[in-house]
Amino acid sequence: MIQTKSLKGLHDVFTIIPMSIAATDMKTNYNTLSRRVTKGGTLTLDNILQLAQLIEVDPDDIFKLAMADMTVNKKRASPKS
Repeated sequence: MIQTKSLKGLHDVFTIIPMSIAATDMKTNYNTLSRRVTKGGTLTLDNILQLAQLIEVDPDDIFKLAMADMTVNKKRASPKS
């Protein structure tokens, strides 16, 4: 699904793979992973690499999805003129 561009952001990955399972497999705390996914800028390179390995995709794809989420979040947060 990632290669076909049917996912719009990193959040969409967790509609397919529950975050609790990803957190367990990545050996990280659920709340920490949830917070880092919500605030894409706090994802570490290690998080991106682990998630890519977990779902068997290129880390670049995970990075691009995280960047897409950050772009959407910035648009929502910016004040309207």
